[in-house]
Amino acid sequence: MKNHKTINKVLMCLMCISLSVSIAGCELLNTPNKAVKKPPVYSPSVPEDVSFIVYPFNNYIEQLQFASKIESLLLQVGLNVVASNQDTKEIEERKGAGLTQDSGGSNLSSANVQREESQAVRIERYTITQETDADYIVETMLAGQRGTVKFTRKEDSKIIGVFSVSKYNPEKEFMKQLESMQLISKKR
Repeated sequence: MKNHKTINKVLMCLMCISLSVSIAGCELLNTPNKAVKKPPVYSPSVPEDVSFIVYPFNNYIEQLQFASKIESLLLQVGLNVVASNQDTKEIEERKGAGLTQDSGGSNLSSANVQREESQAVRIERYTITQETDADYIVETMLAGQRGTVKFTRKEDSKIIGVFSVSKYNPEKEFMKQLESMQLISKKR
């Protein structure tokens, strides 16, 4: 009798396990197979001799890394990228004195006027010159989680595109913008 109860318990456990596996198996069979969508393949829409040069906003590591990411995306689609020369960096530093007045009046000889030393302002930027042989100048600027990319055609200084992309995953947005500027097209 004791042996019979043990066998019943084992059979009940096996039935529960079997039922669980069966339900899970049915769920897997009922899940539709989704085709893995391949990313589009692009090719340049401009002649092979058309070149691009990328200038970062300044010489800080994050700005240089973002500019390198943009260069890599241009190369990925087969566009001709020329190296930028880093000697075009310009640094401007300003210092000055300011006046403040408690009463809001304009009498500078008043006792309420205080002289304050203003903080030094340091501006670092790259001067884009016409010395480059590239046909398109690409300027990048990273601000927080987004980066701005500006395309200028050197020949006539016409800005052909300014857009923002994600710092971490700019590929999809960037390719869409390149396509809208007619620099690349999807391969069919």
